Amino acid sequence: MKKQNQSSNLFLLLYKQTSIELWRNKIGVLLLFLIPALFLGVAVWTAGEGTLPIRLYFYKKTQVLLLTQKNISLVFMAAAVNGFLSAFYANILFHQDFHYFKYCASMGMPPYYFAASRFSFFITLIVLLALFITIIIQIVLPINQLMMMLFGFILLGVIYGAYGGIVGVLCKDYLVALLLIVLLVNFDAGWLQNPVFYSYAQETELIHWLPAFYPCQLLFSSIFTEAANGWSCILSGSYALIFISVLLFIVFQQMKSVYKCIQR
Repeated sequence: MKKQNQSSNLFLLLYKQTSIELWRNKIGVLLLFLIPALFLGVAVWTAGEGTLPIRLYFYKKTQVLLLTQKNISLVFMAAAVNGFLSAFYANILFHQDFHYFKYCASMGMPPYYFAASRFSFFITLIVLLALFITIIIQIVLPINQLMMMLFGFILLGVIYGAYGGIVGVLCKDYLVALLLIVLLVNFDAGWLQNPVFYSYAQETELIHWLPAFYPCQLLFSSIFTEAANGWSCILSGSYALIFISVLLFIVFQQMKSVYKCIQR
């Protein structure tokens, strides 16, 4: 029992230390809430009320919805902002963080404590961001499936957050990692997943295989319809599981290299 309490205290201490690392950056904390409010506010303010037909993809069928430009822009912008911020803050959490782990390992801390605290805070951050964006959208739009929409934002955050963590661990240069994040977010969530674009695209095969496609389909279907989009939910979860698994593998490989350096 005493050993279990010590393990819990160590985990909470590392979790707190991880949160302090991020919240120490006052501008970063401000942007976590300012950017979604700013971008979504601009989308509501500037988008028109004209209606456009868009396609939603379900399992083996498509559904055409007639939505206003404002509604399309709001949800599309929310997905893009959620993906970028998740990747950005994951990059901060995992980029060259193994200098700190090296100190912890030299004090005899097992690697899974460090990984558990880091990934727990990573998930906490993604859930907070998804909740904040969900609250903003709920104020502006009537939502058909609120919890499913929240789940869609969480899945999108996990996918892009894991991607941000992967490039953060692999890239020694922080600016290179940030560039890779911006490129994928702009290419995928910020461009090709725009319903106005993909609904009239001639070739959609590439669009369907990009990581933001199924979470975006889940978001649009849960907000604007009462139909269950289980196929998008399953495939979004599969993408999230794959990206998280890759990130975990890379993180533990880096930890092994740190232990080898200490043993030398």
